[in-house]
Amino acid sequence: MSSFIENRKAARLEIDMTIALYDITKNQSIKDAEKFPVEVMNISKSGIGFTTECSIEISSFYKARLNFPTKDTMDVIIRVVRSQTLEDGRVMFGGTFVGISETDKFKIEVFRLFNEKNTKES
Repeated sequence: MSSFIENRKAARLEIDMTIALYDITKNQSIKDAEKFPVEVMNISKSGIGFTTECSIEISSFYKARLNFPTKDTMDVIIRVVRSQTLEDGRVMFGGTFVGISETDKFKIEVFRLFNEKNTKES
């Protein structure tokens, strides 16, 4: 399988998470915004990698609620910065967090480090 081109600014954690993206590019309220189901592939304190069967434009903005296995949730704003077609035909997108608190960045990094440590010990 072809790998996603590496453009990361922070170490990422592979994670199995399903979320909905709400298109806020058109200045709509969340209630009226178009909703896109996505499968999160990886996450870091600075961004997210995901796949979807929906048509998503580069440079578009989305709101999402991330739900972690630790029961932590966080609301973020994502700017889609790249896409790449994988060998299996799915399209993987890379997004940068443009609306995330420093506290939530810290929580993601702690979650990543905790999982990395547990993976090495297994």
